[in-house]
Parts: sequence; structure tokens; C-alpha cells
Amino acid sequence: MRPEGSVKDREQIACMPSGAAEGDNWSPTVAELKAATAFEQWEVYYQPIVDMRTRACVGAEALLRWKHPLFGMITPKYFIREAESSGEIIAITRWLICRVMHDVQWLSHRGLEIYAGINLVAQHFRSAIIIDDLLSATFETGVMPQKVVLELTERNRIDDGTSAPVEIMNRLSGCGFSLAIDDFGAHDSSLTYLSKFPISQIKIDKSFIDGIEFDPRARSVLKGLVALARSLKQTLIAEGVQTQGQLAVLAKVGITRVQGFVYAPPMPLQEYEAYASKNDITTLRPVGHPAAQRAQHDRKCLRSLSNNRIPTCATPLSDRGQSLSKTRH
Repeated sequence: MRPEGSVKDREQIACMPSGAAEGDNWSPTVAELKAATAFEQWEVYYQPIVDMRTRACVGAEALLRWKHPLFGMITPKYFIREAESSGEIIAITRWLICRVMHDVQWLSHRGLEIYAGINLVAQHFRSAIIIDDLLSATFETGVMPQKVVLELTERNRIDDGTSAPVEIMNRLSGCGFSLAIDDFGAHDSSLTYLSKFPISQIKIDKSFIDGIEFDPRARSVLKGLVALARSLKQTLIAEGVQTQGQLAVLAKVGITRVQGFVYAPPMPLQEYEAYASKNDITTLRPVGHPAAQRAQHDRKCLRSLSNNRIPTCATPLSDRGQSLSKTRH
């Protein structure tokens, strides 16, 4: 989960305590974060990812919101730093994983076989327990790993100089999860990630997209990224796309998948379902695991866990006005 900039947040106004200067100095206490998880005050919004060639919604990035009892809907900009520094981010991410898995299964029951991207943070990812958490959620909900993309941000410094991150990524990739670099190019470790980790998606940071209409150098960089992605057989997704002019440039250089306000803002689950339903959904093609072998493969992954333990996944929220009981198996 990464702090979201003003572009992604402009559909939301986060009400902050009146004593804080425009809300920028407010941050929650650890007790408030614990309470938010205990009382399920978190909400998930989905920003569609669209294939420009067909205008089909092929998936979405899951974005966390805090439905604060006093301040209303709050974006990660205001709480993510404290969550990471206090370690509460692991409990929050576990909730997010389970919530998204239930949502993906709910969408599947409505005929929408599309994937969801989940942002992971370094503290959680460096521990092998992330494998347990993810496979437990797929086991409980029945969601195939192929429907989940794990997004890693450079800001979190996944690479700690040991072999553990590579081993964890290889295990997750082997179980069917896709791995993506989020905000690619915004920090200094992008190429290191590509060379060390089994990445299948590159999400180009908005800072690269902003100038492509008028800056020849920005377009040249973009062309280089396309060539790099093709040579590595990776999918490119442009983030933060806002204008038709940017879409035209992206199409010209060969980038076909787009996330941004030019198509849709982040939205609650039911709005996302309506958006995806009317935009010619394409069928998810499992990568690397034939359909006949998929269930057997996932069970093998579960058995490979050293402690052979299946923790209970978070219960679906009861106040959404929709039945999710079908998602539990």
C-alpha cells in the first residue's frame, strides 16, 4: 500500500481534525490503527486497468481507504507511514489480502474473471509468512493465484541484500501469483528489481507519463521501456494517465494497458462491478498452469508450507449490503 498523490485522490476529500493545518500534520495513533483493523473500518476501492485496444477492463489495483468514525474517508497518505513504522501494516495487509480475495470471488460469481493487484510492503514481504497468508486466503475463498497480482513498490526496499526475497518471490511465482513493480522509475532500484526478481508486470510511474505529450525525451525514455519490457516478456501498464493526448502517445509507442482518471477513478466494489460489466470483460487466461492441473498445483503449494498451517481469513464485511457467503468454501 503506497501513499496516493492528489491525482488518484481527487474523487475523495479526507476530512481531518480541525486543529491540523489542512490535515497535512495529522497522523493516527497505533491504538487507532489497531482499532481500525479490529472493527473493520477499512474499505477497498478499485481503480480499473483498461486494455486500450478493446477498451476492456482487464483488472484493477486495490486501494485502501480508512472509514474513520470521526473524520470520514481517509486515504493512505495520512496513515501509511505510521502503519509501516509501527508494524501495524502487516495486520492491515492481511486484512486487505483477505478482503480482496473475497471481492475477486464475488466478482467471479457474477461472470467477471478479472484480476486484482494488491500492494505489499517490505516488512511483510521479507518474511516467509507472506506465503502462508496468501495461500491461506486462496484456500479459504477458492480464488486462483492467477487472479492476483502482487505489487511491489521500490520505496519499500524489498531487496535486503539476502537471498530471502528472491526465494519468496520464486515460491509465490511458482504457485501462480504474478509479481509487478509498482511506480517503476520513481526510485533508484528499478533495474535491480528486474534483474533479480521474477517480475511479470511493470507499472510505469506517473512521473514518466506526465510529459510524454510535449517532451521528446520523455517519449524516448518510454520507447526504451517498451523495448526493455518486450525483451523480458513483461507486460507494461501506464499509471496516472489523465488525457487523450497521453493515450495517443502510449498507443503509438506500443503500450496497451492503462490505469488512470482518463478511464476511471478508484471506486467501491459495486461501482467497479458495474464499470467492468459494461466494458466488455475479457476472460482471464491462467499463466503457466493449465486449467486441468491448477487445483492440484495449488494444493501442492499449500502442502509445501513448512508448518502446514492454514490460518483463518478475515470475515467479509457485513455492512456492504451484499451477500458474500458464496465465496467461502
